[in-house]
Formats: sequence, structure tokens, C-alpha cells
Amino acid sequence: MAALNNVVDFMTPKMMESVTAATDITGFGLSGHAMQLANASQVSLKIESSQVPSFEKALFFLEKGFLTKAHRSNAQYTESNVEFVGMNAAQQLLMHDPQTSGGLLLSVSREAATEVLKALKPSFKSAAIVGEVLSRQGKAVTFECP
Repeated sequence: MAALNNVVDFMTPKMMESVTAATDITGFGLSGHAMQLANASQVSLKIESSQVPSFEKALFFLEKGFLTKAHRSNAQYTESNVEFVGMNAAQQLLMHDPQTSGGLLLSVSREAATEVLKALKPSFKSAAIVGEVLSRQGKAVTFECP
């Protein structure tokens, strides 16, 4: 929340060419923004939920019922296009959490993903590779918990 999402300042022009889509994660949570990105690009996203960065006690507070109205509305908004595999209710709520502060979801070519992550990690500590882009499947987004 204290840093701008100025990732372009840390990427070479070649790295920038490898970014095929991007969205800032705000009120619709990761689930809503990932769904929008996948639908607009006519692809599916497979996201490994254990790789999604979150604050240390986020799941604890979600389990205790600290929710906003948008947790429910985000779940309703995405229910026909997003599926959860092996995730409990709190883990699902984390993917719908609207309290994100504009983190970025970047779709980067597989060949450049590690290089882009290495370039961003020093300035964006929570940067991570969280999933992959697939040809369009049944749902726009699948969140899986190993």
C-alpha cells in the first residue's frame, strides 16, 4: 500500500513485450479481476492459491468472520466463471477479498516469467508467479490448493 505499481520502471523493453495483459487488483478481488482478464483474453487462468501473497493474519480474520459486503458480492459476481478446487471457505474468501490496494496481476509469457519476477522482486517483495494461462477451458479461472 505504500508503493506505487510502477513495474515498468524495473523492466527492460524486452520484458515489457512479454507482458500480454495486466490488471490492478482492487475492489473485485483477485477472483473478479482474474475472471475479467481471462474473459477479455478468451483464455482460462489456473492459479495455485498457496502462491498468492497475503498478509500474515488474513486467513485468521476471514475465519473469524471479518468480512465486507464485497466478499459476498464478489463471490456472486464470479460464481459462474470461477471454480475452487481443494480450498476451504476462508481460502475462497481470500480470493474474493476486496481490500487489496491495487496489487497487479500480470500475464507474462512463460519464457520470460522467471526473468520478470527476478527484476521485480527486489522492489516488490510479494511478487510471485501464481499460476498459468491456458487455452479456454470450462471456467475462466480455477483456483487450486495443493
